[in-house]
This record gives sequence, C-alpha cells and structure tokens, in this order.
Amino acid sequence: MPLLNVNPSAFLFNQIASGRIENRSNTEISRRPERLLGLQVPEGRSLLLLGREILIDGGGLNAANGRIELARVAGEGTVGLTVNGNNLSLSMPDSVARGNIAIANNARVNVSGKGGGFIQFQGSRVSLTKTSEITADTLGEEDGQGISIRASQLIVRDGSQISTTARENSQENSGVITINADLV
Repeated sequence: MPLLNVNPSAFLFNQIASGRIENRSNTEISRRPERLLGLQVPEGRSLLLLGREILIDGGGLNAANGRIELARVAGEGTVGLTVNGNNLSLSMPDSVARGNIAIANNARVNVSGKGGGFIQFQGSRVSLTKTSEITADTLGEEDGQGISIRASQLIVRDGSQISTTARENSQENSGVITINADLV
C-alpha cells in the first residue's frame, strides 16, 4: 500500500530553504545477474531526486530498465513534472538556477536492464569521484535509452566512470551518452 499518492505537474522553489538530499544507502539488494546496493524502485519505474543540495555518498540508486533523474535547484523557479504511465520526468527551464550534484565514494547510479533505462542529471557542477559510476547497460533484447548530463562543469576523476554498453553479441544498441558541459 503506497504511503503517499500525489499528482503534481510542477514543483515550485521559492525563498523557503529546502533540505539536503543525501543518500548513503548501501544495503545489498539481491538480483541476477549482479548485486545492487542502495535504494531501488520496481523495474521500469522512475526515481527522481529534486532539491537544493544532492549528495550520493557511497550509496546507490537503482531503477532497472527505468529512469533516474537528479536535478539541483539553486534558487527560485518552477520545475515541471511529466507523467507518462509509470515514467516520470523533470522539465527544468534554462532560467532556473542550478546547483551542484556530487556522486562520491564508490556510489553507483544504475538503470541497467533489458533496455538499459535512462539517466539524466541537471546541475551547475556535476562531480563523479572516488570510483563512482553512472551506468545504463543494455542486458536484453531492447535498445538502450542512454545518459544525459546538463551542467556548467562535469568532473570525472579517481577511477570513476560513465558508461552504456550492450550485451556481447547483441543486435541491440547501447544508449547514447549526451554531455552538455565543460569537462574538468
């Protein structure tokens, strides 16, 4: 039974300070063919984090064959929410000030599945450090959906990686990685 049912079409950020979103969840989730750590939504569903500060520190976010979106709002503005069946997505206008998103300490953001899922980050500076990963692997008989990062700066270091791959000997395509940022 759901704890909360809502049907918003937008999120409004104003002068009221919102709290920090921080995920350090590393509880092991058994799943074949791999073990996952952290928060998980049912297959094909969306996991959205939207707020003033976002830190994924050693934790995991998982939406097998689904969608993960992280958006950091630094000031006032309205962020749209689109609902399409089980899929939710954010629409962040260019006029909304963005802030930093940090993925650190072996954290993993993962949408790997039959069709690879989709990951989108929207922030000012997106940093991926200390062997962290953003992964959208295609494991089945569908084309991958990919990864999109919109930021002023993208920092990838200390053995971290952003990847989309397709299963070996597969006729399907892995998703595309689209980066609109200055690499640091």
